[in-house]
Amino acid sequence: MKSLSIAILLFFFCTSAPSQITVRVFNYWAASEVGQAMKPLASMEIGYLARIGKNHDGPLQVRVAVTYLPVQPRLEAFSPMGVALAGGFSGTSPYHQYDLFQFAGGVDYSFVAWKKFRAFLGGDFLGGFVQAGYISAAPVPSPKGQKAGGAFAGGRLRLGVGYQVSARVSLFADLQRSMFMVSEPLAVRRAYDIGLGMRFSF
Repeated sequence: MKSLSIAILLFFFCTSAPSQITVRVFNYWAASEVGQAMKPLASMEIGYLARIGKNHDGPLQVRVAVTYLPVQPRLEAFSPMGVALAGGFSGTSPYHQYDLFQFAGGVDYSFVAWKKFRAFLGGDFLGGFVQAGYISAAPVPSPKGQKAGGAFAGGRLRLGVGYQVSARVSLFADLQRSMFMVSEPLAVRRAYDIGLGMRFSF
């Protein structure tokens, strides 16, 4: 997967520069028709950053991150229209699984740096896969249930602020907007998330 390859290359590049481990907790919610079927959820993202520049003190940072998103349905069963939107199936089917495994790789740019405060913009390539499951409650070829999902790729934009607590520790908050395409069933998905995190330099 192209976006995953980019993330891996960024990771190996980062190991040669002064780096930061990041831990971020966030609230994630899907947009458009998928958002009507899925609950917002809280999750965690683990990341790795490295500042680039002549003396590794420039405004740019490269980053990689990984997260797992076990999205839960709002209802135990969907109407025929709801199921068609979410997974391409007909009938009323309990929707018991929608898991996203997401990898990201991109850059952050600090456009404001004042004393211990900073504001930054960023963007990532996204890649990973989604796994969905439906327990069939309607006449379908497989009475044991249906599976959907597949690989996905896309991108996201980010706006955030940060505060340097000490030489090694900083705190940040950010808002992100994601858009990606899922291979099976073929569909474009959109989502938002807002998070708080900590960065530890080493």
